[in-house]
Amino acid sequence: MRDIGRELIEEGEYANAEQLYRRILPMFKNMPKKMKDSLNEAEKIKRNEVLHLLLLNVALCHLKRKNPREAVRACKESLDYNKENPKAYYRLAVAQRENGELEPSKVSILEALKLAPSDPAIRKEY
Repeated sequence: MRDIGRELIEEGEYANAEQLYRRILPMFKNMPKKMKDSLNEAEKIKRNEVLHLLLLNVALCHLKRKNPREAVRACKESLDYNKENPKAYYRLAVAQRENGELEPSKVSILEALKLAPSDPAIRKEY
């Protein structure tokens, strides 16, 4: 699925890529309690990472489709699963800026910069 989503994004098929990610999200997000409770620590970490990346990809699709409000929502939700990914803060900053939320955008880009000080895309946005 990851390759299909990546290919759709490379082809500019953002709506289709988002649909793909949105179909996969519930499999991880709405896992039955019994199944979720049976996960070992490594599986819990992997589940959270998958949710984080799926939501980041949803955010990217929203950004590409000029829908910053939904991109902000997806970025914030992705940060619930991983607060250490500079790309999440970068995309959040871009979405906030495009949504006219300039002060929150500055806070987000500073957090991204703190996590990845030499990243050229982050430095450019800063």
